[in-house]
Amino acid sequence: MTSAGYAQHDPPLHKVVHDLLCALHGVRKSVDATDDPVKTLLNQLFCVYEKRIENLDNETVSANFTVEWTRLTWSLLSVISRLSSRFIDPRHVDPEEQQLTKRLNIKLFDLINKARPVRPPPTMLESDYRWVQFYGLLAPTLTTLHDLYSQLDTPLPSLDAAIANFAEAQLRPCVESFRELCKSHSATIFSALRSAQLDRMANFKEIPEEKMKVATSYYTSLLYTLGILASRLQGFRFELQCKFPYSMSDPVKSLLDVVYLVVDQLVADCLFAAEPSTSAILVTNNLFPFNCDSLARAVTFKHFDVQIVSEETAQAVQIQMNKVRDGSFSPHISGNFPSAALLAMKPTSGVKRNNATANAEGVGNTAHKKSDVNSKESVMLTPSYNDKLRSWQATYPHLLCTTRQKDTVLLDNKAGQVGKRPVFYFYIRAAIFSPSGGISYSRSLSLPFTIATRRNQDCQVQRMMSSYTATCFWLYGTSTLDGLIFNWTETVVSVQAAVSILFHGERGGKTTAKRH
Repeated sequence: MTSAGYAQHDPPLHKVVHDLLCALHGVRKSVDATDDPVKTLLNQLFCVYEKRIENLDNETVSANFTVEWTRLTWSLLSVISRLSSRFIDPRHVDPEEQQLTKRLNIKLFDLINKARPVRPPPTMLESDYRWVQFYGLLAPTLTTLHDLYSQLDTPLPSLDAAIANFAEAQLRPCVESFRELCKSHSATIFSALRSAQLDRMANFKEIPEEKMKVATSYYTSLLYTLGILASRLQGFRFELQCKFPYSMSDPVKSLLDVVYLVVDQLVADCLFAAEPSTSAILVTNNLFPFNCDSLARAVTFKHFDVQIVSEETAQAVQIQMNKVRDGSFSPHISGNFPSAALLAMKPTSGVKRNNATANAEGVGNTAHKKSDVNSKESVMLTPSYNDKLRSWQATYPHLLCTTRQKDTVLLDNKAGQVGKRPVFYFYIRAAIFSPSGGISYSRSLSLPFTIATRRNQDCQVQRMMSSYTATCFWLYGTSTLDGLIFNWTETVVSVQAAVSILFHGERGGKTTAKRH
């Protein structure tokens, strides 16, 4: 399916959904205002869905259908969950908005009817025991859910009991089985992707497109499978609300929350930190680009927070990420970590530097001198849409690090780390519009790097012999990976990788210093 199948004047789906979710999370002055942006966006969304759902029938390529169906379904579920919660309190019921919500629920039924059979995640065989075990739970779960539709004519108390029994006996075991399947299967996928990042840094090879494709297909697959389940639950919830319009009970919401929690847990590591890509040595006050992609195309982001953390803090971040995967830490808790360096954003207006002191927001000043910019523990980047990847990303062309930790272990003979400079990581935390109606968080760590001070950039020989380069030579030469973390080791250094880091790091440092 290509974009040629859609009317060119229609607003892009991703923009309408993002603007609508932002509006629903903002403060609305009046629910019946004629210029209410929510109503305007809901009407736009409905028009877009009319054509996108109709075009699903023309999609013959299974992978393209899965991507499109997944995006449409989860965008719709995220909007419906926020609108439905507004109708519980009669004071916030707006008839027009309520009618639009009903029409969106009907569109969800159209998606349910067009859904195709679920398939295992990429690189997993249908005969894999993990998939066989999960599918053995999924099939009867969907059957029982379908049977619940036929019980809508029974008294509400007995129906509530049947729903509660279904949740504990079938739904929870089913989604837990799928979470464990994804947890075990994703390890090899992301290990290969991290190794490809290392190879790009060490040997200047592009990350194979196939490895990125497998990673994005993994998230599409898991969201498609859970979307099949969540859309049917929301459909049943809508039928129940129509059958009992005056009931304050909403028993299916807790079932949806079970599925939504697993979704939030599984996309909590969907970020791909692309920087640093070819040079592991940053220089204080020198500009550098930043880019972080989302591997989950159906996920919509509110904002990205970027900070520089120490090696020890990066390990703590990874422990927290593992706890989210295990289900022992909530993906809805932001989790704060200390910064090891200050960051600043240089405005992209192109105005030449002036010596004026920056104001509180840094407006009107594009300087990249430490005293001229507004340094922060972390910087917030607004999401932008990557048309090539068809997903959201955080990107900014001109960041700079203004200060960093002192070299407290530089001459620590007792620690056996003579000459070792501190190692840092970019820690990216993204706020996601959770389908549950709130905010969840996704996290990632970049490749490790060092931060050289400018006083070491005055002499080419001094740079070449600097301990910053030696640190990267040692770290990348050993190439010992533990998840996203590079571990120090005493093993033999890979000469090819280390020499590449040495050469490119010094050349990159020289070029950067000249440019700035």
